[in-house]
Amino acid sequence: MTSSAWLVLAFVGIVVRDAQGFRIVNMTNVASLDDVPPAVFPPYAKGFVGSIGDPASTFFREHINSGAVFNPEVPAQWGGVDAEAYMVVPFIPPSMACSQGSSQDSSWSCAALPRSHIVCGHPGTLALSSPTYEVLENASFILITVTRTGGGVGFVSVSYALFHITTSDDDASATAFYTSSQRLHFAPGVTSVTFAMTVHDNFVRNAVLKQFKVVLRDPSVDASIGNQGSAVVTILDDDPPDPTFTAQVPPWGTAGAPLALTLATSSPSASKWVVVQAKLMRSYNEIVERLFLPFTTNGWTNSWTPTMSGEYLLTFSTLFGTGLQGQYFANARLQGPPIATRVDRMVNFTWTTPGKELWWNSLHYGSARWTGYLQARASELTTFRVNTTGMFRLWLDGTTSTSNTTINYSLDELVIDAWVALESQAWGAVLLHQDQFYALILEYRHGTSSSSRLHLQWQSQSVPLETVQNSYVATVAATADVTIVPSEAVPKVLFQGNLSGVAGQDYSFSFMSLDSQGNMRQGETAFRSELILNQAHVDVTLTYDRTSQRMMGLAQPYIAGLYSLQLTLNQVQVTGFPIDVVIAPSPVTGPRSDVSGSGLGVVTAASRATITIAARDFFLQVRAVSTPSAVVDLGVVVDHLDGTYTATYTPRLSGVYAIEILVNKLHVAQSPYIVTVQPNQPYGPSCHYASVTSNLTLASSYCVNVLNGQFSC
Repeated sequence: MTSSAWLVLAFVGIVVRDAQGFRIVNMTNVASLDDVPPAVFPPYAKGFVGSIGDPASTFFREHINSGAVFNPEVPAQWGGVDAEAYMVVPFIPPSMACSQGSSQDSSWSCAALPRSHIVCGHPGTLALSSPTYEVLENASFILITVTRTGGGVGFVSVSYALFHITTSDDDASATAFYTSSQRLHFAPGVTSVTFAMTVHDNFVRNAVLKQFKVVLRDPSVDASIGNQGSAVVTILDDDPPDPTFTAQVPPWGTAGAPLALTLATSSPSASKWVVVQAKLMRSYNEIVERLFLPFTTNGWTNSWTPTMSGEYLLTFSTLFGTGLQGQYFANARLQGPPIATRVDRMVNFTWTTPGKELWWNSLHYGSARWTGYLQARASELTTFRVNTTGMFRLWLDGTTSTSNTTINYSLDELVIDAWVALESQAWGAVLLHQDQFYALILEYRHGTSSSSRLHLQWQSQSVPLETVQNSYVATVAATADVTIVPSEAVPKVLFQGNLSGVAGQDYSFSFMSLDSQGNMRQGETAFRSELILNQAHVDVTLTYDRTSQRMMGLAQPYIAGLYSLQLTLNQVQVTGFPIDVVIAPSPVTGPRSDVSGSGLGVVTAASRATITIAARDFFLQVRAVSTPSAVVDLGVVVDHLDGTYTATYTPRLSGVYAIEILVNKLHVAQSPYIVTVQPNQPYGPSCHYASVTSNLTLASSYCVNVLNGQFSC
């Protein structure tokens, strides 16, 4: 044994003075050294060192090389006194205490400790500083300290774990938001390390005392865990007893009329604001209106003016700040029951190691959704930024103002959509108004690769880029049902149908009955409608179709013309009526048309003949339809554009003719007509005389027309 020496465990501590020796301090039993063999390994010396401790009980061993290990391999050589291994080092590092999170990040800050004892030359024993801890639920964090006693030589490390007793993942997290590491590292000379664990406030009175355990485990090779390797942490509930809330809402109201809403309480509440969500049930789209209720004596009250009729579910929620409600899922689809639901003070996470929690970590294919309300700090265009290596989408919903009593309603606005890996947009801008509340939804998923961070930030002209902290958790206090009926004001309708028709055929239309707010009025029976043309009135039959929830109108006018369509409800004319409806004649014309004129009987050759035609439909209505293709041989047709025509022709030769009159290729009246063309009066210069005797002289003549333009004289 040339490189080892024996050291009795009968002292409080040792300290290396230089590279060539060490000192035993406060020997409790000096006589025990008398039995130590004088030549464990030479050289060996014994003497007093009066500078430390009692000279009568202080001894010094010389010429021990730096790095020598004292090992109890043969305790019998020490008279049966037990021994422990120690490393001799050239100098003693200063004692330090380190803590994490003072800068709101994962960095460590260290400070020197006043010496209260001499540190022995071995790695030391690790233990929790206390067997029990207590923390208020609204404290956000609890600081836990691990001490290193009996030595401070070299680098050592140890892990810790959180085990729930009566808590769950909804109540506490093993790390702070800025790290996911549960491994603690001690540098040489560091004798205490303080880290933070997150406490999630649920803003409600807990039914049971909430406790969890912190356990040290997996020390490094040179370190050991002492007897105090675990501690119980108790979360002290700071919430008052659950207040009793009563929603005071009338069972029904009228669209367009104010409706008083009150949330009453008989006990104190920490919430200064209440938000009411009015959800219209059984609608194709999820319609949600939001209203802010300011606090008054013994409750919150405001008035709501609904604009849409129907069955509403009103949800009254108290707002607590700051934080967002987080739901964590074991899959990337935000589906199934969440594996944890908790309040996160801010969405500001840094995952420095593979796995923030065993049940949801950055290497797993998980997802999460945060919901709550955001209060604007300034009336400015505000840019939202999500700093992450994962995928996400951010919604900002309709506004709820704290400065007025008017409801502001809007649909969800998708501010940022980076749900697909190909999309790289990480920011979006929205115009906010100071002190107004905005419903916020942030959805996130890790994706297929490891995620290292997730930070929800905002900035504007007056607000530097920072983590969003003006957020509030909504806790449901009460619900109420209310029926909103259409108003009784002058109604309106949503008309659907043609503004034209044909005589003799069904003319139909439909409409939805609306009140002054645009709400549908179902099953109305007091509507009356008619078509009016001069003195002609055509009643319109109205029926209600429950399937389409529309009123159906049906009429059959027989007279062509420009009608006025009337619609009244309870003898009050509906807004937008009357409207013009054009009823055209029937397209079928022919035998019922009228034909008259001198050109239908006996006419004279070379004389103009006239025919008048009135084109009528099946219902004897004059068809005011132009027929440009109508022609008359050796004549013209004049279309008077009112369903009547004038045709003129001039026959050239006498004789019997058949005249066809067609409209739309159909014979009208008694067409074809038989017309006789008689010769016209003779005209001298065009006549000629024939005689068998060339020298016949007539003193007088008498000529007889033998037709065909010939005369017998």
